[in-house]
Parts: sequence; C-alpha cells; structure tokens
Amino acid sequence: MAIETVLVADDDALTRELLAETLRRHGCEVLLAADGAEATHLLEVRDFDLVVTDVRMPDLTGMEVLVRAREVSQDVPVILMTAYGTIESAVEAMKKGAFDYIVKPFSPDRVDLLLQRVGEWQTLVRENRYLRSELAGRGGGDELVGRHPSFLGVVETVRRVAPSKASLLVQGESGTGKELIARLGHYASTRADQPFIKVNCAALSESLLESELFGHEKGAFTGAIARREGRFELAHGGTLLLDEISEIPPSLQAKLLRAIEEEEFERVGGTRTIRVDVRLICTTNRDLVVEVDEGRFRGDLYYRLNVIPVVLPPLRERRDDVSLLAAYFLKRFSRESAAPARTLSREALDVLASYHWPGNVRELRNIIHRAVVLSTSEVLKPEDLRADLTSGPPGGFDGGVVVGQSIDDVERSLILKTLASTRGNKTEAARILKVTPRTLRNKLGRYQEEGLVDHGSLGTA
Repeated sequence: MAIETVLVADDDALTRELLAETLRRHGCEVLLAADGAEATHLLEVRDFDLVVTDVRMPDLTGMEVLVRAREVSQDVPVILMTAYGTIESAVEAMKKGAFDYIVKPFSPDRVDLLLQRVGEWQTLVRENRYLRSELAGRGGGDELVGRHPSFLGVVETVRRVAPSKASLLVQGESGTGKELIARLGHYASTRADQPFIKVNCAALSESLLESELFGHEKGAFTGAIARREGRFELAHGGTLLLDEISEIPPSLQAKLLRAIEEEEFERVGGTRTIRVDVRLICTTNRDLVVEVDEGRFRGDLYYRLNVIPVVLPPLRERRDDVSLLAAYFLKRFSRESAAPARTLSREALDVLASYHWPGNVRELRNIIHRAVVLSTSEVLKPEDLRADLTSGPPGGFDGGVVVGQSIDDVERSLILKTLASTRGNKTEAARILKVTPRTLRNKLGRYQEEGLVDHGSLGTA
C-alpha cells in the first residue's frame, strides 16, 4: 500500500520544504519538525508510515529521534540524513534500527527509490505479521480429496475460473470444505504469490468486524491506540476470503458493497479514501436467496457476489468418498502422531459408509483423529469409532413435540436439549444445530432476558 503520512525533521528550512515537496508529489501527507524535540512530540500524538530526520539538530539529535521512533513502533521505518556522513555513524544508525542512512545533498530520484523500497518493506511486514497469526491458529493442512463427480465438478470449475478476477461464492453445509475450495481459488490464480487473507464474519461483533475489514485510525474508538490496517488493505494485490458472508450485519453490507464495487473505502474514524485491488471469495452455509427474500441480506450485494457460484455437496451425497477420505485422514494423523500405520476393518468401513454425516468431512476427520489417538490396535474396529455412529442422529432426541406447542417453543426445546447433550459447549451445539455460534448466543441471550432459562443452564463458550 502507499505511504500515507511522513514526518520530516530538519533544522534547515530549505531542506525540509524541498523534501516535503517531493513527498507530496507521491500523495503523502507531510508533517514538518524544525528540531528533535518537535519531532519526538509529533511521534507521541500521530502515527507515521515513515520518518526522515537529520542527524544534527538542536535539542535532540536524529539518533535520539530514531531511538524514540523505535520505542513508539517497531514497524515505522526511519531514514537518517546528514551532510557529514561517516562509516562509523552509518554503522551506529543501522545498529539502532535505521532503515537507511543517506548523505546530503541527494536528488529527488533518490527519494523516489527510497519510497519504493519502504513500500516493498512495509508490504512484507504486513504479510509476515498476518502469516504468523495464521500459522499460530492453524489446525492442519487438509487437501482436496474425493472422486465423486459432483465434487470433481466443483474443483474443475474453480480451477477454470481461478485466473479471472470474478467474485467466487462457495456454498455448502458446515464441514464440507468450503475454505479449502477458496484456497484453491487463490493458489490456482495469477495472484498465488500475493496475500491470501481471510475473515470469519461470524466470529466478530459488528463494531469489531468493521474495524477488521476496513481498519481504523488512532483514536477512532476506545482502545484504538494506533492506526490499524484492515483486511482489505492486507489483501491488496491478492485475495480476500469472507468466511460465512451471510453473518455480516445489514448495516455493514452497504459499506462492503461500495468497497467491492468501487475498490475503495475509508478506515473507521478516517476521511482518506484508500484504493485497493482485491479478488473476493465468499463462503456461506446458508441459502442467500432465502436471506435476501427475508430481508437479512441485501439483494444488490448478493448479485455482486454471485458471479461464479459453486455448491459443495454434503458428504452423505458422496458416500463413495467416505472410505477414500478415511484412508487419507488415517495416514495423515498416524504420521502426525508418530503412531503405527492404521487400517480400517471391513465392519468399521461399513459403519462409516452407513452413517448420515451431519458434520460432513469435518466430522469424519475428527472421528478418525480421535480413533488414531485413543486406539492401540493397528486395525480399527467399529468399537474404536465414536459410539453414536451406530446409534442414530446425535443427541438422542426423542422428539418431545406436543400438539399445541408453538414453533418458538419447539425450537427452544431443541436448542436446550442440544446444549445439554454437549455438556454446555455452545460451539459444538451450534455445529450440531447447523447455525453460527453468534446466532446461538443471541437466541440464548433472548431466552434469558425473557426469563425462560436461568444463566446456569446456558453452558460455556
């Protein structure tokens, strides 16, 4: 992304103005300081993308400004300039964290080259920061495994359209592998060497989601102690995955539509328009047509996203792939656990093939993982698999519907029974009920407000 705000500190007025003029031609906002004290004050009250400071100044030297800038932010690059350059002072500057050290006088072309280098460096910093957070929370690298025609058709479609910039809408039940298809859409494209950034729209509140998508300026809200770039900026030149797009609140949908249509937006609390080049991939486990008809999702946003729609089939509709997937997960988890190679008995395969798989591939993966970890046998039998694979739908519900009950009463009963069956685990209950955790929390909160349940029965996160 472009360098937005630059601090120039020099006690020579002519140097300050000439440098500021060059920076402004690149679209930078430039703040000027006539000495080191003024520069350090500005560092306390503003965020900067770049600091350029003279070494010899009254009050505080450029070296002291460098040290203060590094204390404020490890990511802000500082360039030192001097008319009295020596190898010793250059080495000292680099040891203290300077981005570069230049000798006066210098040409505008030298400034242009420095700005290009700073921009490239900042892009790497953003990508590395994001990748570190991704790797810290990643649970494993699943692959696309399957031979059912409907599944192969989805894979072929995504590969065929990947080189275009057209928005991809991946639909399917929870656990079918929508994120893996989204990753294929990115890594099979011409943007494969650019950032692949994702946002789970169901996991964040409305205010946090807006900041996560578009970033915020320092002081935009309580706790905004520094400017932060949003996921749209991080994905510049690459792909942005909006996971569970149906969970974006209606109040944010208009801003999202504009960002997609115009490829521009403003950070929360900001006025500067930021332009980006982003390829969009969205996933959802809901029928967006129904969401539009019921007024929960904007029609214009739906039609903008639904350029290339693909629908992943549930695992129960591709039963031939169950044994293939089971063998893949057996091999993978045996290797990860440093356990002996495992196989499935004929009886265990029959159990897996006859199960209805409400949790789809994710459920199968977890069952095989558990069996590999807990079983001591090299051949897994039905008893090594989860008990409820042979006992019907999860939760053991007997219906319990009474004539005269309202739909709301039946829904509340089902939710509370499911929550009880998961020992109060809301995330697991939401998965079984095929709703998002936020939807479940909202319903439970309403039941509590209406006095229909007590807080102690609402379980844990």
